[in-house]
Amino acid sequence: MAIPESQLVTWMKLGATDGLSSTYGMIQNALQDPSAPFSRKRASPFLQGSYGNQTYIRGVVSDVDIVYVMRSVAIKDIGRLGTDAYLLNIFNDTENAAAQIELQRFKAEVATWLGRKYGSDVSLGSKAIKIERNGDRRKTDVLPCVEFRRYRPDSNGKDAKYDPGVCFLKSDGSYIANFPHHHQSNGQKKHQDTGDRFKPLVRIFKNMRNRLVDEGKLRDGVAPSYFIEGLIYNYPTPLFTGAFTDLAPAAMRWLWQADPSRLMCANGLDPMFGPNPDLSWKIGDYTAYLTAVSNLWNDWGRGQR
Repeated sequence: MAIPESQLVTWMKLGATDGLSSTYGMIQNALQDPSAPFSRKRASPFLQGSYGNQTYIRGVVSDVDIVYVMRSVAIKDIGRLGTDAYLLNIFNDTENAAAQIELQRFKAEVATWLGRKYGSDVSLGSKAIKIERNGDRRKTDVLPCVEFRRYRPDSNGKDAKYDPGVCFLKSDGSYIANFPHHHQSNGQKKHQDTGDRFKPLVRIFKNMRNRLVDEGKLRDGVAPSYFIEGLIYNYPTPLFTGAFTDLAPAAMRWLWQADPSRLMCANGLDPMFGPNPDLSWKIGDYTAYLTAVSNLWNDWGRGQR
């Protein structure tokens, strides 16, 4: 028995926004304070995550995820350049090493500054600086970054032929590059091109995940929201038709038949199941999630309420 339309209508709605905007404004003001030690580093904040992408769901107190990008330096990936262009950029490793040192210093300064502002509510996570919820202020993650530039094959390494992203530092000393603006803009375009059906379908699949986790049928952390958005982004735009009672199971069937090696993250640049564990979904977790949501859909009438 399929999940009824009344349940899907509930699941596709946006969650509560109480405190999200005010929290972002508060943290933004703290970061942009002209007396901050990093105020001259041309840094600017923007939102990412479920709140930034408008895919947050009901019944969940969403965190505020803020990317804080220092634009005075950049880390460059020239690995896709042709041989001649690559040789002209042989000092790239030295430049990147200097940028990485700047990022380390920047992250430390931001953490110290936020600690002065919010005291013991501030702690360092594996990737972001965490600010705990306090009163009307939502729990917040601040991710200090520098610009990242992945140069395309037709670039000479000095031009603007690159995909802009961000690079951030993990607590183990490693660096991760990602493309949040591509993710966000691609999601917005997909939403428009599907007649505003993309984001509600994402919310349905996120709610199914939460239901399964609450019932002990799916391990928490198996299906991050980032990858669920990516899955639904891969579902072909022309197939976003009909009622959601037909659209959701059609998407499941398509995903079962899809070649995982051809699925891309919503940024359109990275494979969903690539070699980098920091940027890729484990194929076993993907299969576990897809199996669980399919079972939830098919078994809904058997003891479900």
